[in-house]
Amino acid sequence: MALSENPESVRALIEQEHVRILAGLYGSVGESPPDPRLSARYLTLIRSIAALRPSQLVKLQLVPESLSPEVGASGPAEDAFATAQAAEDLALFRRVADASGHGFAVADARGELTYANPNLCRLYGEAEPGAVLGRPMSAYLPEEWHATLQTDIIPTVLREGCWVGELPVRSRQGQVTPAIQAIFVVHRGPEGMLRIATRVLDLSESKRMEISLRDSEERYRQLIETIHEVIFAIDTQGRISYISPAVQLLAGYRVADVLGQPVWIFLSEEDRPVLAERVRRLQAGESLGPQEYCMPLKDGSRRWVRISTLPVWREGRIHELRGTIIDIHAQKEAEIALRESEAKYAAVVEQAQIGVAIVQDGLIRYCNSYCGRLIGYAPQEIIGRSLWGLIHPEDREAQTEIHERRMQGEDAPSHYRAVGRRRDGSTIVVENSAVVIQYQGRPAALVVIRDVTYESPQPGSADAGTAG
Repeated sequence: MALSENPESVRALIEQEHVRILAGLYGSVGESPPDPRLSARYLTLIRSIAALRPSQLVKLQLVPESLSPEVGASGPAEDAFATAQAAEDLALFRRVADASGHGFAVADARGELTYANPNLCRLYGEAEPGAVLGRPMSAYLPEEWHATLQTDIIPTVLREGCWVGELPVRSRQGQVTPAIQAIFVVHRGPEGMLRIATRVLDLSESKRMEISLRDSEERYRQLIETIHEVIFAIDTQGRISYISPAVQLLAGYRVADVLGQPVWIFLSEEDRPVLAERVRRLQAGESLGPQEYCMPLKDGSRRWVRISTLPVWREGRIHELRGTIIDIHAQKEAEIALRESEAKYAAVVEQAQIGVAIVQDGLIRYCNSYCGRLIGYAPQEIIGRSLWGLIHPEDREAQTEIHERRMQGEDAPSHYRAVGRRRDGSTIVVENSAVVIQYQGRPAALVVIRDVTYESPQPGSADAGTAG
């Protein structure tokens, strides 16, 4: 059959050929099989139809009303063939459905069930597949869906061949299972009656996961919005893509004020190169710890913060930076004040005309310049040395006892004398005043030392002692 490029002529030609062949086939059906030549021509026609473009199939009517009922009527052989084919198709469908993890059912055009596989029977709350036979599909739907099934879903299936959507299942015991159902035409029976089937996808686990995820996200959101630390994300262009509401408490900005803004608004001019270098090192794969910045606030003031950042990688590249901003202003100000105080203290102690030392675990951890001059050493030569090596051998036992009693919290004299040895081997007598302090997180003795050599104490006497 030659095909024209004109869709209308193609349509007319196919319809005429189809009617003529059908008339011949139907006319030859009886006790003998159809004419093989007509059957071959019919097969050729079908293959030609399969090769057509969509534009050539528009309005194609292969069984026009002009074909008389007498010509189109089927004979006993065709009826038997159609019945056998339908039974074979249904048996195959049931074998596949029984082995499927989804729910499957078949119903007639009225929606009355003729089959349900075991998985769907479980959702229906039926112990035996036979329990569903003859029952309407609506019997296993929540009541509010009954009208929709009859007035919308079934007509759509009969008209368009398929309907897919969320359609929950209600068991005979009343338990409702969320589900997606695909309802579609299966075949036309020997008497022209349509059969429809439904495939049921149980969404209960998905719904549970969805609810769990929603609850988890809500808890995460509440956590983020209630903690004082600022949570943020920066895109590859250096813009703020997310920031938590805590930014208003810390910096005075509303979330809407900073979203989409460059991250530089949180950095002073001198700190911007520091962050740029950190980003470069992160991109190179380095693992970096937190960084402290004096962050400018919306009102123009500044506040010390600690910023921690972590890169998020996708396909071998940094997708974004995520991190936290923690307010450490009070802590930083205290550290600065402490350093300044320590600097002032050190300046006073170093200039004092009296010895000052710190003893911990029997070792000299600190001594000022004057203390070193008393025994002929530079301070760096003494620090780290054992205290007992600087005490006169005859006085070591008494000084050891005083020091240990003090460090154990027992009663010990706070003012006492000790006999030591200078670098040149000569003897020096000192008067000590000692208290217990915390040094680098552990107990230590702070000793103030005065030279009283010319008062001549006796080594080993009750008054004798060294820096305890």
